[in-house]
Amino acid sequence: RAYDNKILDASTEEIVNTVKRTGANIKGPIPLPRNARYWCLLKSPHVNKKAREHMTAIRYKRLIKIQTNFNLDFIFVPLSLPAGVDMKIT
Repeated sequence: RAYDNKILDASTEEIVNTVKRTGANIKGPIPLPRNARYWCLLKSPHVNKKAREHMTAIRYKRLIKIQTNFNLDFIFVPLSLPAGVDMKIT
């Protein structure tokens, strides 16, 4: 997961290349639906009630399915991902 899709695509490519070197079967990266949060901030709560700013935070996700007979946790330890990219192994 990440808030920037370009950084996320670069990270998934790095993960896929790392896992391909082990000989595992890979399906993906599959783009999942994005999560968007919207909120409104009042610029001046007392006088100008109509003066507002709208904010958006969009989180992008990718799914990589790895099929192998051995544990891949030791492969992801030296892998350094950029700031803002979150990886979850299940």
